[in-house]
Amino acid sequence: VTVSNASDESVTWSSSDETVATVDENGVVTTHGKDGVATITATSIDDDGNGNYSSAQCEVTVKYVPVVMTLTDDKSSYDMFSETALVIADVVSVSKGEVEVTIVEGEEVVAVADGKIKAVGAGTATVRFTSSVSYDDVEAVTADITISVVVPQADLAIDVSRRSIHVGVTGAATLLNVTLDPMPSDPAADDIVWTSSDESVVSVVGGLGDGVYTGKLTAKKIGKATITATRTIEGVDYTVTCEIEVFDNKTGARPIVTPEEFQNFTSVTNTSWYLANDIDFAGITITSSYVSKLMIASKLDGRGYAVKNVTTRFDKAEQGFIQMLDGASVIENINFVNFDLGAEDNIMYGGLIYNMNGGSTLRNCYFEGIISAKGNGNEAYFGAIGVQWNATVENCVFNVGMGDRTPSDNKNANPRTMIGRWIMGNVKNCVSYDISGGKMFAAPGDGASGEKYAEAFKTDEELKTAATYDGWNTDVWVIADGEYPRLRTAWDE
Repeated sequence: VTVSNASDESVTWSSSDETVATVDENGVVTTHGKDGVATITATSIDDDGNGNYSSAQCEVTVKYVPVVMTLTDDKSSYDMFSETALVIADVVSVSKGEVEVTIVEGEEVVAVADGKIKAVGAGTATVRFTSSVSYDDVEAVTADITISVVVPQADLAIDVSRRSIHVGVTGAATLLNVTLDPMPSDPAADDIVWTSSDESVVSVVGGLGDGVYTGKLTAKKIGKATITATRTIEGVDYTVTCEIEVFDNKTGARPIVTPEEFQNFTSVTNTSWYLANDIDFAGITITSSYVSKLMIASKLDGRGYAVKNVTTRFDKAEQGFIQMLDGASVIENINFVNFDLGAEDNIMYGGLIYNMNGGSTLRNCYFEGIISAKGNGNEAYFGAIGVQWNATVENCVFNVGMGDRTPSDNKNANPRTMIGRWIMGNVKNCVSYDISGGKMFAAPGDGASGEKYAEAFKTDEELKTAATYDGWNTDVWVIADGEYPRLRTAWDE
């Protein structure tokens, strides 16, 4: 605006509607985020001498275009692993100007740099986006997102750490099972990568069923290999392994893999079985005989594996985890460990193996656990073996006590470390820890007769002396001075 023919050429400015637009002393017009029309007037300071002032007007039409901020896919929360980043431009956009980023909460969780939001620690953070363009009287446009950051991890668990199988094996023995935590939201078989260290011995193919990842084994030749299951998250590998032995199954024995298979293996006469891996009974409470009877001329070879965590709470007499060995049946090469033989009431007869009869044999086994059951009156015919009739027990180690129970001063009222009631048959080359302070029999006779096998009890020094085990089969046992004996496995040299 110019003013002529005046001693003072300055003007004053005004707006007809300051809610639409205002004008300052320099004639700068500012809109205020509202649609409308305002007339901007410039009026001279000097009049023409008659009180008339000169003016000029300009009509300003305002069409307000707001700043629009958009969160990609309307997503306001993100899950991230530490050491990863979000590109800001991929998360938010604005119609005008730039996006300013501030951390409202969680500066220890995320950081902003180089156009990215970087995860730096575990936890939850709130990040606010603000438009760089705004209008007077109109707040800047903002949007918040929540970011949850976790340290990448995967907990893998495999059902067994070692397994023995034979060429041509079928059924449960061919499957390794892996559980994964956390489980992917959309799990697939290829979440886990399975590999074999020697595919000429055993190969593996991955699968998925009922929320469990499976590795199906194919045994090809005698030997050993390590099967590895791997879960990879953000470049980090999480693994579990199982060592596999493939052996020559000359006897045609059948594998036992699970507690359920162990319960049912006795139903066929003249059949051989082997433990394919440790059998874990944790979480199972047994109230009556679990395995009914090892049939005539049947055989179970533990191959140095363990039957572990057996807990009984028998509700009547004459019960056993294994009820009976009969008719030339054989159990050998098994570790029975961490068992608790208990009963609901005072019961006279019971054991891990209740009854051995008919020329059956128990050899090369290791027993470690407690007998918490109480006997009936003064006779407690409870032992690792309940009753021995016409049978043989040889080359076995018994580490059996009473747990928290206080032994009775009457030895007949306490359970036995080896055999509850030895009626007839053979017991030879067996040893027992005396952890009751001399208040438990090893193997008393019928009725209230005294100890029949006192030579079983050894001192700790004797138990760690190789000469104690002269004549024991070193193909089955690892025996060395200074160590307790232990059953040999396929992985011992």
